[in-house]
Amino acid sequence: MTNFEIVETGKAGRPSKYSPAVVDRLLASLAAGLTQKQACMACGICQNTLTAWRREYEELEPRIEAAREVARQTALEGIKTAGEKDWRALAE
Repeated sequence: MTNFEIVETGKAGRPSKYSPAVVDRLLASLAAGLTQKQACMACGICQNTLTAWRREYEELEPRIEAAREVARQTALEGIKTAGEKDWRALAE
């Protein structure tokens, strides 16, 4: 008869992809104007993973909102610049 020792390893399943590098890539993608789905694809995670991370890591939500605001500001600057050459850009 063999004695087996049970070792607690924490959570079952695959290790999390959550890391500063993945989060930075996600935030950079959002700041560049990608949608949430596109940003997730760019950093190799699914949208469900991001949803879970948003619940688990409270510091992530304000960083995501800041990245989206950068994208909005960049888009607005592009519209303003285009509007200097053609008023129709501002009208849209």
